[in-house]
Amino acid sequence: MSSVSETESPSFRRNLLLAFGALGVVYGDIGTSPLYAFNEAFFGHYPLAKGSPEVLGVLSLFFWALTLIVTIKYLVFILRADNQGEGGVFSELALLQQTGKKSKSIKIVTGLLVFGACLLYADGLITPAISVLSAVEGIQIVAPGMSKFIVPITILILITLFSAQKFGTGAISRYFGLIMTVWFLTIAGLGLVYLIKVPEVLAALNPAYAVQFLFHHGWHSLFVLGAVTLCITGGEALYADMGHFGRAPIRLAWSGLVYPALVLNYFGQGALLLSGDPIQANNMFYSLAPDFLLIPLVILATMATVIASQALISGAYSLTQQAIGLGYFPRMQITHTSHDVHGQIYMPAINWLLMIGCIGLVLGFKSSSNLAAAYGLTVTATMGITTIGFYMVGTKVWNWNPLWLAPLCGGFLVLDMGFFTANTLKFLEGGYVPVIIGLTIYSVMWIWNWGKGKLGEVYRQTTLTLGDLLSLKGIEWKDRIPSKISFFTPTAVTDENSFVSLTLQTFMTRYHSLPAAMAFITVKISHKPIWNGERVIRYDLPENMVSLVIKYGYMEDIRLGEILEEQGIRGNILVGDHEIVADQSSWFHDLKVRLFRNLLRQAFPTYRYFGLKGHTKIIREIMPVKITSQSAYLMDVE
Repeated sequence: MSSVSETESPSFRRNLLLAFGALGVVYGDIGTSPLYAFNEAFFGHYPLAKGSPEVLGVLSLFFWALTLIVTIKYLVFILRADNQGEGGVFSELALLQQTGKKSKSIKIVTGLLVFGACLLYADGLITPAISVLSAVEGIQIVAPGMSKFIVPITILILITLFSAQKFGTGAISRYFGLIMTVWFLTIAGLGLVYLIKVPEVLAALNPAYAVQFLFHHGWHSLFVLGAVTLCITGGEALYADMGHFGRAPIRLAWSGLVYPALVLNYFGQGALLLSGDPIQANNMFYSLAPDFLLIPLVILATMATVIASQALISGAYSLTQQAIGLGYFPRMQITHTSHDVHGQIYMPAINWLLMIGCIGLVLGFKSSSNLAAAYGLTVTATMGITTIGFYMVGTKVWNWNPLWLAPLCGGFLVLDMGFFTANTLKFLEGGYVPVIIGLTIYSVMWIWNWGKGKLGEVYRQTTLTLGDLLSLKGIEWKDRIPSKISFFTPTAVTDENSFVSLTLQTFMTRYHSLPAAMAFITVKISHKPIWNGERVIRYDLPENMVSLVIKYGYMEDIRLGEILEEQGIRGNILVGDHEIVADQSSWFHDLKVRLFRNLLRQAFPTYRYFGLKGHTKIIREIMPVKITSQSAYLMDVE
């Protein structure tokens, strides 16, 4: 009798296949950390002595960081905070918003979660740059005379990587999964060889070595913790990428291959230091390999680091789509690249912005060691914010007992803040770069959310109800324009007390008439990733009017044109183009309005975002909106 039932077997096989794909997308970042993380502690900007106490102490720190932060915090607990399969800090935000509670603590945590997402974008810029640079730097061991080509080769690889994104993570992961499997087996084998030579390093499994190291080195240990951070930076990307593969496959890949391979390689590098063997070009990772394997290893490492970049790139797509759905980012073109996994998407605008940013970092910092000085500050801050968000979700959404959750999250937060404090020492050495990037993105989100709130005020000023419309007597009904026009409405038009579209009011003011047939379309974006209820609710109204309420999850590809065809809604759609005007009451207010106006102009058009391109004719109605420091209102359209 089989130990796996017939109903479970297909699910296990599917999880196994997805775990294989996760190796190529989710674990590329953390999986290539051995290229530079352990090396930074002994050959970086603040190198340690290479004696047994230092080696065992740092090894112990690495092992317990991987165990406590990645395995226990993220894999066991944080991955529970999914919003119908989607992960990342915005999922925590969506879960909190679903409660409908608006306490002061929830508002503060909401701001923190948005800021954490912005910092993760900055991390997404550094990861491809440092990962690819660290691999290509292996060239200087094989052929020292080619050192001058490291930066150009890195840039060429990055351009190729970002150009391949349009094919989707599903197509990419099939090949990346195979390469990363070979990578993890290789680094495990390299580490195991030296671990067998110097088994004494296994003593570092005892956390006492980590504690002794921290006490003995005092303030200098903060610089070492900055290096230790480099081995766990992929943890937040792992959470953000959960929607691409799912919780179970991600856990399976970690426990089955990634975690053992990382531990073996780090311990192997520690054993190499204690063995007394030479360290070529101050690079411990490549020194693990015999000379005849160096060239194949450089090639494999380069491929692996290209894959490492995928984790944060995919995570940036997911975060942006969630931010759009939650109203924190302008609409952008989104392409779904998989028919089977809804979380696999491609966003051209984000893709090319990331590419430009990565190339800029490579040109600015020029080496992985220099980039390591800028790496870690933002991601450790996001880790701490994620912990706070998890506590709020646990107590406010799941109603878990704070008596046991508070000590658990408090312990995680102590670890997070320890790493964050250590990385603040990197601020002047380059850490300011991702902080500036994060703050810039946060400003964009804040301005967009503020401006959309002001436009919401304008739409709430709608005074014309369906009852008012039906009670009109005279030219509006007698001489209706012989055309069919649809209008978007923020709230559903269901009865005589429902407010109709502000765009329709503008149309009536301008043309003093009404279309022969009208449809009111209300699109509702749920805080859930996928809408599982009734997709369309139709209301047939008097005088050749109809109202449709169409519901989508915030992660779904909106295909409004297909639904309108199914419902027999044809003709023109009138959309309001807002012309934003400021009252110039102060320079700061004027700046906010100008920034919002520019964001609004750059936003992907509503009709295209809703999937209406090619389905119907779009008519634009200019709607001048004045935003004052106190309110916003629709200006005279006569």
